[in-house]
Amino acid sequence: MTRGDGFVQGKETVKDSNVSFPWTMVILSEGYTSNEIQLFRNQVGTFVNRFIGSSPFFIYFEAIRIIRIDVVSNESGIDNPKDCSPEPPLPADINVKTFFDASLCGDLDGVRRYIDLDNALVDQVISQELDNMPINCKLVFVNSTEFGGSDDEGAVSPANPVGVFCIPGPFGLDTAAAMAIHEIGHAGFNLADEYAYNHACPNDLSQPTQDGPENQVYPFGEPSEPNVTTTSDPTTVKWRDLILPTTITQVDIMINPDPTKCDERPAPATTLHHSMQGAGLFEGANHFRKNIFRSQFNCKMSDYNEEFCVVCKKSINQKMWIHYFNDRKLLWGFVQHILKNLSFYSGAIDGMPGSPNPVPLIGNDIEGLKNFQVSKGLSPSGLVDVDTWSALCQSLIDVIDVSAGPIKYGDEDSVGSGFIVYLVQEILMILISPNGTPPNPSTIVGTPPGLLDALFGPLTYSAVRLFQRQSGGLTEDGKVGPNTLAAMISSLKMSFNLLSDHLQ
Repeated sequence: MTRGDGFVQGKETVKDSNVSFPWTMVILSEGYTSNEIQLFRNQVGTFVNRFIGSSPFFIYFEAIRIIRIDVVSNESGIDNPKDCSPEPPLPADINVKTFFDASLCGDLDGVRRYIDLDNALVDQVISQELDNMPINCKLVFVNSTEFGGSDDEGAVSPANPVGVFCIPGPFGLDTAAAMAIHEIGHAGFNLADEYAYNHACPNDLSQPTQDGPENQVYPFGEPSEPNVTTTSDPTTVKWRDLILPTTITQVDIMINPDPTKCDERPAPATTLHHSMQGAGLFEGANHFRKNIFRSQFNCKMSDYNEEFCVVCKKSINQKMWIHYFNDRKLLWGFVQHILKNLSFYSGAIDGMPGSPNPVPLIGNDIEGLKNFQVSKGLSPSGLVDVDTWSALCQSLIDVIDVSAGPIKYGDEDSVGSGFIVYLVQEILMILISPNGTPPNPSTIVGTPPGLLDALFGPLTYSAVRLFQRQSGGLTEDGKVGPNTLAAMISSLKMSFNLLSDHLQ
């Protein structure tokens, strides 16, 4: 119940990064006794596997570092006060002596699933144990079978809140891990909840406490969170670039006909996979049922068993891709990709200079680069100088064939193909940033270029449109035809001086 109710036992890097500027998450334990700390370690291992395999985080696998801090509490569990207005009272208060003093029934209008804890102490432990290492996301696992979580604002670093949740919770470890990724949406990426209630929908008769008029109409201005909005016009909404044209699908707009209730109508009929669905406007989000909209019918920020919606993925990319760009892996992987499509290299596209060609071929990607240079009448240095870079970029005309039609929404790479969609995505990731130059971790948050997932979905469609808009003189249709490809090649060539440090 105080800062003396336990101790910090140690720390371990459970998932390391091999880039120079990693995205770092730290996970701490709360309510685990010395006999239970191994349970915490096992739970972290299960969660990490679930997290790094989920979308879009699997794309940034190599850039993610995860550190576990073992904090032992004198007693097991979490405080659960008897009175939690307006929720029904418990028979008695439950008070346990834990290090961070976690308690259910927090600040969210007396919601028993909301967790409070000593955020200042969380920040203090992280700072001391990790020597002021830059941290991008903070999680606290609370040892409890109760249902609870929160994104408590950190007292020391309010712009970087602490994600807290009960594990295994009442539904088991796998569900708790899914809920943890939801909390990462809050704690790591400033995403808002997308459900339309605090306690329960007024028409949910299975719950003892239901929301009343106070959660009907959203009373505030435009939210700062990227995934909710008060704007109901699809032409001006902040995620308008992610709304697919009507030539692909209709613009989905659902208005809640009765704000006294949650809108429980089914999702609009679609044949598109969730990852290929664009944005729309669905009323009901951020704990309110009217005058506040989310972008897709289902999203992890409304139902933790779902994937992140397209707007959330874009926001996650906006903070993640800088960690991948500022390492040679992206650019050297791009070089490998071109060489592979030109049959100068057949090994893995891993972004590592010197990667071997598989048996029975002899040599590596450097040898492949030398052979490419010879084919272009260049000195076979094995280095990407300005002339080699120009020749590689010009070779994209041979690699990306748009003579039969543009690369467009709905295209995807199949196993064993030349991965042309993926190559287009690499180009976008290299070229796009707000001021037209490669990003710098100390000065810029880049414009997210879409996903490196080999699917020409709404994020890639949006990124192509952004490139066309920034380039000028191109039709903003989201398709990579001859003119857009030529502009991409020209931009890549002109960017050599900005990129060269990452090519050597």
